[in-house]
Amino acid sequence: MAFVGRRTETLRLEFESDKGNTEIKIDCLLDKFGILQAKRQCRDTPAGRRGLDLEIKLSARSANEFLSALVAISEIVAIERIGRDEASGNIGR
Repeated sequence: MAFVGRRTETLRLEFESDKGNTEIKIDCLLDKFGILQAKRQCRDTPAGRRGLDLEIKLSARSANEFLSALVAISEIVAIERIGRDEASGNIGR
C-alpha cells in the first residue's frame, strides 16, 4: 500500500453569509472530505461579507477536489491560497 503525502494549506475565503447557510455548506464540505480539525479564523470583510481562513491538510488530489467543491458554492465570491510565509500564526486561536 502506498501512502500519499499530505501538505498543510491555508485558504482565505470570502462569501455572502446567507443568514449562516454558507457556513453550514462549508462545514458540510469539510466533513465530506474528512477535514475534522481544520484550524479556522472567521472575520468580517470591508465589503460587508464574511471571511474565513482555513488551515487544512489534504493530499494534492483531495485538495484540488475540495477547491472544486468550494467553487461550486455560489455564495463564495473569492478563494485565495495563502503561502506558508503569508499565513498568520494566529489561525484557530
